[in-house]
Amino acid sequence: MPHAASEKAVYKQIALDIASKIVNGKYRVGEKIHGRSTLASQYNVSPETVRRAVFLLNQVGVLDVKQGAGIVIKSVESAEDFVSKSNNRESIDTIKGHINRLMQEQKQLNNRLQENINILLDANDRFNYLNPLTPFELFIDENCPLVGKTIASVRFWNNTGATIIAIKRKSNTILSPGPQAQLFAGDSILIVGDEASYKKTKMLLSGSLPL
Repeated sequence: MPHAASEKAVYKQIALDIASKIVNGKYRVGEKIHGRSTLASQYNVSPETVRRAVFLLNQVGVLDVKQGAGIVIKSVESAEDFVSKSNNRESIDTIKGHINRLMQEQKQLNNRLQENINILLDANDRFNYLNPLTPFELFIDENCPLVGKTIASVRFWNNTGATIIAIKRKSNTILSPGPQAQLFAGDSILIVGDEASYKKTKMLLSGSLPL
């Protein structure tokens, strides 16, 4: 009996197996094949599954099912046509499966590509190696541990190596804030420093760098 029950309905596999046996000459036109109960035992399935398989072959003209007469082989040509179409269908389903898998792989690859592009763009925006004095802007949210503290009290330069050159607060910009300038939620600070300073500043604002 055909395998891969998870890929195709079992009754269709049984129908294909019976049709294949007709094509191969195991069953001949006019010959009566086993009853549903015997077929169910042969294929190790329920009689209902066999009934569906027989009904399918009856619909396409492979078998003739009559009350009291049993299941009779009707047409080799119809069996050949059924097997051919089933194989074509299986080939199409296989190709579709390959396409779906490739599309998923492409989607994952595109996501990884986009992630790396974002990392590259972020790095390009943040770090200008030709001019280390390019300011970087960082936002202070309400959960930032620096809220309400002064620049001096958090030992900003000692902890980060970066220098705050301005604080943007609403519509105002405070240039060259002194060590006693306070930091509030909603502020944006403009700093200058190298890559390590930038990373330490982000850690300080997030609370992952001890004060």
